[in-house]
Amino acid sequence: MRERKVILIGGTSNVGKSTVAQALAARLGWRCVSTDTVGRHPGRPWPIDGRPVPAHVVRHYLALPVEDLTAQQVAHYDRMWPAIVSLIERHTSDDGAGGLILEGSGVWPDRASRFAELTGTDRILVDKFIGRTQRYDELMVSAARRAGMLVVAADSFSSLATLVDKCWQLLTG
Repeated sequence: MRERKVILIGGTSNVGKSTVAQALAARLGWRCVSTDTVGRHPGRPWPIDGRPVPAHVVRHYLALPVEDLTAQQVAHYDRMWPAIVSLIERHTSDDGAGGLILEGSGVWPDRASRFAELTGTDRILVDKFIGRTQRYDELMVSAARRAGMLVVAADSFSSLATLVDKCWQLLTG
């Protein structure tokens, strides 16, 4: 059985995961796929394209504290894992060279939702989403470090090019 070459780029919303993944995939000649094709939990708590926040999303964010929102998000990703494995197998099953870059998704609330203009319940929903996202990121980094994985902090690079260069150096030794 041949070795599967897979890179997962994850993290909080709107940190540039898609941009980095696409640039790195182009440089490596690999496929790039978003994990959004597998599912989201439960939805973003701000209006998108003029559509109101769905009622089930409002209920979800209002009903739970940040720790519970984070725990549910982690549980959701645990449930998604078999689908992620299937996605990896589908995209790396050929005998050709190359690999796959999987990236998460999200749009940072202050850009997508006019965060500064929000008040009342709308602000609470997004605040809880941010809290959940920050806590999830902390858990992800901690788990990666416990597993002995390399963690690259994208915010420490001045440009996409320098970040991709660093990833390239780490991959090619």
